Amino acid sequence: YSSFGRYVELYNNSFGSASAENLYDLCAFSQHYMSLSPLIDFSASLYVALSFSIKGKHTVKDSPIIYTIEIANDKNYTQDPAIAEKWIQEYRVTVHNATDEGPKIPRTSPHARLIDIASNDLMKFQKGVFLLLTDFNLVNKMYLTKNVRGDFRIVKHTINREICGQITDLIEAEAPWYSFKNLMDISSGLNSAISSNSTLE
Repeated sequence: YSSFGRYVELYNNSFGSASAENLYDLCAFSQHYMSLSPLIDFSASLYVALSFSIKGKHTVKDSPIIYTIEIANDKNYTQDPAIAEKWIQEYRVTVHNATDEGPKIPRTSPHARLIDIASNDLMKFQKGVFLLLTDFNLVNKMYLTKNVRGDFRIVKHTINREICGQITDLIEAEAPWYSFKNLMDISSGLNSAISSNSTLE
């Protein structure tokens, strides 16, 4: 991140105090707004997952996909900022561009860590959680997932594209603050939540 001009300086002036000993919030922020971090976005809300998958559309060309994670071993799950920071500090990934003529690279499988700590208001609103994959060699952009499958049950779900419009309408009716347009605009989402709550009262 230090190579991105004044990025860290601007982050520190606006949001926090990133340093070599305080990286989790910076990584979470960078993943959310730049999609550039060791973290993978997930959400604790099915509404949020569906909204990002369908993007508020009523017709789609291809069937959207979502992934679900079921924790198999809670030693790899935390809501404790100190533990999350420790995991980030221990992050180890080695990247290799292997060739047929080159030396054999040991193929290791990543370990997964699920971090359930919102680090800014937008992620709190989206009920965001992060998956951290660590301790592995990345060989020609590929890695094995055996250890991850042992730590978590990850299931791929394909959504029938014919019902995407119904799902979009359902989200608008039941939880409009989680509609795609509101997820991309925090002030709009909050206004929808307030308006819906006033209507219910």
